[in-house]
Order: sequence, then C-alpha cells, then structure tokens
Amino acid sequence: MMARIYGLTVTLLLMVAAPAGAQMPGPATSGPTLGLGDAAPALEIATWIKGDPVDLAKGRNKNVYVVEFWATWCPPCIMSIPHLTEIQKRYRDKNVVVVAITDEPPSLVTQFVQRQDDKIGYTVACDKEQKTTGSYMFAAGQMSIPIIFIVNREGKIAWIGSPFEMDRVLEEVVAGRYDIEKAKAQATAEEKFYGKQLNELLLAVERGKWDTCVIIARDIADPNSKLSSDLRSQVLSRVAWAMLAHELADKKYFKDALELAKSGYDICGCEEADIVDTYARALFDNGHTREAVKYQRLAVGFASNMMMKEEFRKSLKKYEEASQGG
Repeated sequence: MMARIYGLTVTLLLMVAAPAGAQMPGPATSGPTLGLGDAAPALEIATWIKGDPVDLAKGRNKNVYVVEFWATWCPPCIMSIPHLTEIQKRYRDKNVVVVAITDEPPSLVTQFVQRQDDKIGYTVACDKEQKTTGSYMFAAGQMSIPIIFIVNREGKIAWIGSPFEMDRVLEEVVAGRYDIEKAKAQATAEEKFYGKQLNELLLAVERGKWDTCVIIARDIADPNSKLSSDLRSQVLSRVAWAMLAHELADKKYFKDALELAKSGYDICGCEEADIVDTYARALFDNGHTREAVKYQRLAVGFASNMMMKEEFRKSLKKYEEASQGG
C-alpha cells in the first residue's frame, strides 16, 4: 500500500501510460518559438519514401494533418506504427493525412519501410537537412520522439504530443470541436502546475502537511481549473490516498480525503481502477462501509491485471466483512 504513496511523484510526473520517448540530438534553443495556434511550417522534404507528397498549403481548408517525427532506431516509434496505420485507415474518408518524417538517410528508411510491408499504411518521408525537424520539433522545444503535431484544417498547430495520446484530440479536431485557445490556456496552467505547485504538493505529502495538501488540492478540484481532467483526477486521487495511508496520516483529515477522492472520481467519470479504489477506501475510512463495498466491487471489475485485481479483492473482502457487522 505504501508503494501507492511513494509512487506519487512518478505518477504525477509521468501521467501518461505511453512508452517513454527516445531523445533526439538537436540545437539548444532559448525557448519555444512554435506553439498551439501558430501556422504550421511547410514540410521541406528530401525524399518521399511512401505515399504521395504532402503540401500543407494546398490542403488548407480541407485536410487535417497528423505529422509525426520518428526514427527507425526508436522502439516507441516502431510501437506507434500499427496505431498510426489504424488512424489513417479510420479517418481516410474524413480527409486526415498521416505523414511520418525522419532525418535518416533515404536508403536506410526505404529498406525499413520495405521490411514493414503493409504494416505502414501512411505517408513516410525523409527530412531535408533537418529543416522540417528544426521548424517543428526544435522550434516547439521538443527533444524526444515519437512526437505528433496535429495541423487543423485552417493550417494551424492544434496539438503537440505523443501518438499514444492523440486519439481524443484528433477526433475533436476532425469534427471541428477542438478549441485551440482552451488548449493553450490548459498548457499554460499545467506548465505552472509542474513548475511550482507540484513541488509544493509533493513536499507537503512527504511531511504530512495535510492542511497544505487540502488547500492545493481544492484549487485543483475547482471546476474553473484549466488543468486537464485526467491530470486533475489523478492528482486528487493520489493526494487522497496519501492522506489515508501515509505513515503520518491523521484521522481528523479523513473527511477532507473523502472530499478529494470523490472529486477525483467525479471528474474522471470513472473507470480508472486506482481512482475508484481510492474513493472506496476513503468511504470505508469514513465509516461508509456499504458504499465502500459498492465502489470497491467496481474497482475490482476495472482492474487491468491479476495482481491489482487480487489486491482490490482483499480490500473488498475487508469492506464486506465490516458492512455485515454494521
């Protein structure tokens, strides 16, 4: 159980479940010059390896582009191939064009693509003297691959991130529902959170300063918070768990922990096993045993592996025994 507490730092710093990216060598920059809402730079390509040449200007007001930067030597990039192929297939009739760009030699890339055969179902190109890599990746301050830039129909950068995280955003961009200004505000808020608030929160958890934890967490729980729903629900759940299970836990804060755990649950929806488990634990520790049983059963059902499921079943048994007595 304590591992859940000490995993707080890792969980919050690595919020996504995607494989870690590989580092790309590149020039040092004074700060990003390309961001959300900016016009997408032209693609300067030396060789088109697979698929038709892509001209962003010609596709404006018609196409959505998924521009990936990758390399043949990068394991997470190779892992993303089936997903990108599926994305291209799914959205082909909705004018979505997937193009993957690498700065490797055309001869090497050609051999790689030929070995993959039909596994790569999208356009592949070799960069021209790192010009496209520079105008996208380096200009946006991105140094690890694979990295995706979604370009909307207006030719603007709508989103930057991992190919393993883009599905929901791409769906909204294609449907014309994606709000770039809202996304920019969220990015600014999360930069502030990771730059200052997270450190304060982790230090407060480590020292058992629960008043501070509650103040910061309530700010995150505020419906007006610009942080993403995923980040908010994960943070609130992890803080609630720490308040309940930490070696410095104080029962007088259990009611606050329940408030935070419920907020985390409500925000996510919620089929995240850990978040449901935390909510059940908070209910139990506050004496709501029958409710704890109800939500712990959900947590067991949502558990993604046998080890987690077994741990949750032990908690469920404990809650069921307690509920039978009251």
